[in-house]
Amino acid sequence: MKNRLWIISAGIILINFALVLFCRHTLPADLPLHINLDGTYAQTMPYSRLFLYPATSLVLGILIYIVAAILMKAFPKWDDKQGIRCTIIDIAVCCLALIILCSTCVALTMGRNHFFMFAEPVLFLIIIAAIVTGELRIRKQN
Repeated sequence: MKNRLWIISAGIILINFALVLFCRHTLPADLPLHINLDGTYAQTMPYSRLFLYPATSLVLGILIYIVAAILMKAFPKWDDKQGIRCTIIDIAVCCLALIILCSTCVALTMGRNHFFMFAEPVLFLIIIAAIVTGELRIRKQN
């Protein structure tokens, strides 16, 4: 890892774990599973399932970094001199951790705060934009 953006992702995952831990006493045993914009929901989930969100974020981030490291070793020409692809990977992991944090916040706020619902697709667009602009920068250098 050429830069230290992974520290931000680790912090987001820790915040996600902390939110789930600290809010467990203030929320009901059953939380809404899928919330519509009008605040209605058809299914519920036990509160304990909320612990899967930060755990999934952690496992997903680790897997992405492991696969990226394996691919960089297997295909050395993919490892550009300026570390643009490493930065793209860090941005993608950070945004994925934020998307999962938003999902946690939607459940914790019982869908009353729509900001988290609308932030998820915006973060996904940021991932796509980072990949496209990074690859275009690499192509310009070659």
